[in-house]
Amino acid sequence: MDTLNLIGSQPIETEHFILRPIKETDAEAMYANWASSPAVAEYVTWNAHENVEVSRHLCRTWEERAKNIDFFHWTLVLKSIGEPIGTIGAVSIDIDKKSAEIGYCMGNKWWNKGYMTECLGAVTEYLFDKIGFEEITAYHDIDNPASGKVMKKCGMKFICSKEKTVKGLERTVLYYSLKKTEWDEIRPK
Repeated sequence: MDTLNLIGSQPIETEHFILRPIKETDAEAMYANWASSPAVAEYVTWNAHENVEVSRHLCRTWEERAKNIDFFHWTLVLKSIGEPIGTIGAVSIDIDKKSAEIGYCMGNKWWNKGYMTECLGAVTEYLFDKIGFEEITAYHDIDNPASGKVMKKCGMKFICSKEKTVKGLERTVLYYSLKKTEWDEIRPK
């Protein structure tokens, strides 16, 4: 059985972004550009950050975790401004099944520009081609269909809906999946 090529979160470049591991020095941009926004936090598993120190602690934690070869998480540095405007990463992985569940968020100032689709596509390609995952999954809150559109644009297919407790509330979430064999058929040429 082939094993995963665990090389961690190597930088990825796209047309508009540099995806790289987050650093503690990203805390101010994180807080200002997305983490303090109630709109961004509405459909994710975390609450809006109350102050920059919350962001700094998270950046420090992720910077330390980025040293691990099985940690796949990036900040999205928008080239035109040279600042991080969101994050994307594997929120859970199953090494035996070669499966990764992806989560992402981006500052609402940059929504509806195709940016998250660009970043999810790049991370999908990285996780399939460089790491060797066989399946990528993700889910979104039923009241956040824009996130589902991102998943669909990257080739993911709806699997099912489930009830999930998010921030103490029962929410309906929609699960999507993309297999490596499916990606190979639709990948950008």
